[in-house]
Amino acid sequence: MVRGRKSGNGQGRLQRFMNRVHHRRNTTIRDIADSLGISRGTVDRAIHNRKGVSAGTRERVMKKARELGYSPNRLAQFLVTGKTVDIAFITPKDPLWQDVKEGAHSFLAGLADHIIKIQWYETNVHDPQREAAILQQVLDSGVQGIGLAPADTTMLTELIDRAVENNTAIVTLNTDAADSRRLCFVGQDSKSAGRLAGELMGKFLMGRGRILVIVAFQNVMAHRNRLDSFRAVLRERFPEVVIEEILENHDSEEEAYRLVKTFLERKKTLDGVYLTTGNGPAGTVRALQEAGLEGKVRVVCFDFFREIVDLLKRGWVHAAIGQDPYRQGYQTMKVLYDYIIEGREPPADIIYTKMDVGLQENIDVLVRMDRTEPVI
Repeated sequence: MVRGRKSGNGQGRLQRFMNRVHHRRNTTIRDIADSLGISRGTVDRAIHNRKGVSAGTRERVMKKARELGYSPNRLAQFLVTGKTVDIAFITPKDPLWQDVKEGAHSFLAGLADHIIKIQWYETNVHDPQREAAILQQVLDSGVQGIGLAPADTTMLTELIDRAVENNTAIVTLNTDAADSRRLCFVGQDSKSAGRLAGELMGKFLMGRGRILVIVAFQNVMAHRNRLDSFRAVLRERFPEVVIEEILENHDSEEEAYRLVKTFLERKKTLDGVYLTTGNGPAGTVRALQEAGLEGKVRVVCFDFFREIVDLLKRGWVHAAIGQDPYRQGYQTMKVLYDYIIEGREPPADIIYTKMDVGLQENIDVLVRMDRTEPVI
């Protein structure tokens, strides 16, 4: 069941959209052509970025279109012709992405969503090779828009840029490819999130202790930012909180369990564990339990997954930082819809989602809030 507004009667919704687009249609291609003394065909090609128009003519046409307040009525075109807009999402597969899916579908629930078709493609974890193969596949299928969680910016930037050159809108979500030509990024401010995690750990340990850091994937920009900014806060404010080791668990609970267990066998002193995602805290706590250290070693992680909520309530995870995955899906779908159907640019190059700190006493309230439709 999709959260959010009820979709209502399909025919009534269609009529409302048709009424809206007819009322706002003022300036036409013919008006632009007449004002410049050129053909309507030339104006049409310039506006839709087709071949056969010089750069100078295209610039004149676009300038005049802005002056006259012209907005290409693409929604009406789709409604009249019966064409659909194909959107692809390419993401990993874990509980976080179920909330992202619900958010994306929730945005469409109150719209003429019969013209939007979403196809969701999933990799088991952040897998850049698999992601690149899927991205090429969906581009070959002719999609108009893509929501992408890039697993490795170095590998995927060139492919993203090539897609944009072929007029496919790409929005990165959850983790960014900032040097690419993507339309915008939607997700948590991962640098601020890492700094917040560093402050929490430093204060939990009262400024002194030895900790283990578990990163899911160091090639994923969001994870790397959460690591680098965490370390920066410790250097700046808590120099006596020492990172013993930085390990990778590849978003695996079992791997996190083995890493912590092996670490404890080698080094008996451990005061804190910082994990850059929500995949790993359960395995971490299991290893701590076997060593009789559950609740004594401070654990800071991300996400409000069901098992993390339970661990917070038991006092075995001490803080979890939420990243609002529902809004990430909702806002990504909104940006793609506005850009492809309405011809509107995103409001910003980066659209940050909220960042909450879940503790033992407030986690139930935060989870309830996290399950409500965003007001945007």
